[in-house]
Amino acid sequence: MRMIVSMLAFLLTILESGLPLLNSYKDQNANALSTEIMAEKKIVNGLTNSSLNVQLDCKTTTELRNMVPEVVHTIIQGVKRVIGFGATRIVVPSNFPIGCLPIYLTKFMTDNSTAYDEYHCLKDLNNLAIFYNYHLRQAIEELKKEYPNITLIYATITMPICGYYKMP
Repeated sequence: MRMIVSMLAFLLTILESGLPLLNSYKDQNANALSTEIMAEKKIVNGLTNSSLNVQLDCKTTTELRNMVPEVVHTIIQGVKRVIGFGATRIVVPSNFPIGCLPIYLTKFMTDNSTAYDEYHCLKDLNNLAIFYNYHLRQAIEELKKEYPNITLIYATITMPICGYYKMP
């Protein structure tokens, strides 16, 4: 419950900032990479152009890690575009511990106990999220140097979620 309250507070803060939601997010069809790039990588989904479920179904962790710089670059280009539209306060959220999501725990269930951490989450998937978050944070720090008059916030959403998994 504490995690849900933390996440809701975080989301309300963003919504109360007055920034309009992008149409793709309102339509729940938002992706970091374009349909064309995803198609080149043989990643297709009828609901969204690049759901993690589809990516994980046909890619190894190494292949997904190799895509991280391209995804981060695309996100940074999107942030620059929003800055170009006049935004002066931007929040870029981190990824959460995807190895703890029930859908992936079910899909990638294994009898190999070393695949799980102390919270019974899949280590490889969480390590992928950590890898992604590290690169995203580094890119945002570089962007802050390029745009010193813009308030650019890297929002870590991992901590509220991890707190939930630590609860009895």
